[in-house]
Amino acid sequence: MWGTVATGLLGLASKVADSLFETEKDKARGTVAVLQALQSVDLAQLELNKAEAAHRSLFVAGWRPAIGWTCAFAVAYQFVLNPLLTWGFALFGWNVPPLPEFDSFLWELMFGMIGIAGLRSYEKVKGVAR
Repeated sequence: MWGTVATGLLGLASKVADSLFETEKDKARGTVAVLQALQSVDLAQLELNKAEAAHRSLFVAGWRPAIGWTCAFAVAYQFVLNPLLTWGFALFGWNVPPLPEFDSFLWELMFGMIGIAGLRSYEKVKGVAR
């Protein structure tokens, strides 16, 4: 996956450099400059993430766990609680309207979080320091 992303970014940087410069040497320098600019944005975001995670306030450092627990509850509701309640209502003959369900946006959020967690696991396997 990361290879695809890197290839896409390299292609984007190359197109930007091609449109701005004429010689191959200048295009290569331009490609490197665009990639360095993209990297500096990523590094700045990483530093911001570190500062947020180290903060003592729950409202600053606790948003990731809050989103994680909210997502876990939503999945548990969608696939465990909702079907059990629907079955229980039908079992007792109670006529209730359908319970609310989550749409596909829940999956987008969850897959994003799992991807981030997976990246950290990869870093731990490779021995990258905290």
